[in-house]
Amino acid sequence: MMRTLLVGLTTIAILSGFAACGKPAVPCEPDALTQNPQVCPDRDSLGFRREFGSGTLIGQKPQESLIIRNGGLTDLNVTSVNISGDPAFTMTTEPATLPTAVKGNKYFYIRVIFDPREARLYTGSITMASNAENSPSKTFEISGCGIPADGGTSPCYRDGGM
Repeated sequence: MMRTLLVGLTTIAILSGFAACGKPAVPCEPDALTQNPQVCPDRDSLGFRREFGSGTLIGQKPQESLIIRNGGLTDLNVTSVNISGDPAFTMTTEPATLPTAVKGNKYFYIRVIFDPREARLYTGSITMASNAENSPSKTFEISGCGIPADGGTSPCYRDGGM
């Protein structure tokens, strides 16, 4: 599809799905939306306080969110979001009701709560199904390490950290 704009006395042609330089739009580039819906997450995994082999004190319940942007012009239809793995991880979505339609260049959120009950490594994953052209089924890995409330040695550090 080609649209024509009149700018002063100059005619400019804009090709749908093409960036300003005339090259095809790259999925998930912030300044170049494609025609079809695209899953553009802010990251591919969640690691609750896993840097430097640290972890989450037993009794704390930190939350993290995945932010998914629709990198297309047409609606991203999210049909399901499922969590699997350790029950120490729970999740909610915003909007909460699925299926949902995410407009072009708008966002969908998945919030994960980590509630460790013992000192050990926890793992899981989230799978999101949609009509995205680039990833109709997208999986996000989740991990967290429970550490003793008295601040004892992290079992994840002993196991090689991250």
